[in-house]
Amino acid sequence: MQLFSTLADYGHESVTVLTDRSSGLRALVAQNDSRLGPVLAPLKVWPYAADADAFRDVLHRARALTAKAALAGTDLGGGAITLVANPGEPNAEAAVRALGRHVEGHGGRLVVTDEPGTDADTLAFLARETAHVATLSEEERAEWTALGAFHGLRACLRRALGHDDVGRASYAVQGAGQVGQRLVRRLRATGATVWVSDLNDARTEALVASTGAQAVPMQQIFDLPATVFCPCAMSGVLNEDTIPRLGAKVVAGTANDALKNERSAELLADRGIVYAPDFAINAGDLIALSLSREGASRAAIETAVARLDATLERVFLHAERARLLPAAAALALAHARITALHAAVPAVGRHR
Repeated sequence: MQLFSTLADYGHESVTVLTDRSSGLRALVAQNDSRLGPVLAPLKVWPYAADADAFRDVLHRARALTAKAALAGTDLGGGAITLVANPGEPNAEAAVRALGRHVEGHGGRLVVTDEPGTDADTLAFLARETAHVATLSEEERAEWTALGAFHGLRACLRRALGHDDVGRASYAVQGAGQVGQRLVRRLRATGATVWVSDLNDARTEALVASTGAQAVPMQQIFDLPATVFCPCAMSGVLNEDTIPRLGAKVVAGTANDALKNERSAELLADRGIVYAPDFAINAGDLIALSLSREGASRAAIETAVARLDATLERVFLHAERARLLPAAAALALAHARITALHAAVPAVGRHR
């Protein structure tokens, strides 16, 4: 890969390569955009087979978080950290603490958070070297993400059906993990018809028993007569093979990168299916994390997360007016906010 041209394409402020022979540290720290405030950098631990793969992934994650944080209305910049190692491997303390010292050296301008699956010991080791670690529990993350998606669905329904009564629609939810479970429960509480599938049959059965949702095999979830298809698990599930099978009028879920590529977005648009960009509708946990750092009350966080309805409405309206696909419209709105705020107050949010 071409190092500097790749960096230019992604628009990063900096990418730091960290190595430490004594501790075995091998890490990448990407800071994409700090104009709105401290760079939030989710930590991913993974044993990449090729350095180029690790590099591309950290750049992608950092740029994606910039857009998500800006569109969600936070005063956070976007970043990402990759620790090239096996998750949960023994004797990782020295490497993680060396990474923590690097973070501490940024004086609060770089804040580490976790990604799903980040080992608790890793976060504890980091916290012994830096105060700049901000996390939610797995349950909190799932709760706020599901709540945000629930509110975002209202904007999707208004766009597709002309009303925002969640209970009058039906839903095919792919994924019964922590977020999917909570979304199914909220949907069922409105009286909506909900189908659910998951690779873990026992988890699906437990959710069905407690909510009255209907279980379907994973391979059939695309073929149901649901109003809304909700991808809440794997990435890349919507592609040239699965999109033609959809009977839904809306695609709105919490999975990151549910669309395989840009062609997938075009296929949805060609079929008249309303698509909620993942980074727009799944930002509830990011909003909660941002406000928690500022000491906001639960009620204040709930109010802010509920505004994802209005965020999606703005995305759809801008897409219509500018003749853009929804994801492109969401990106445009995110970058417009960054540019406008930075021009007006160059240090906005930076010292929070």
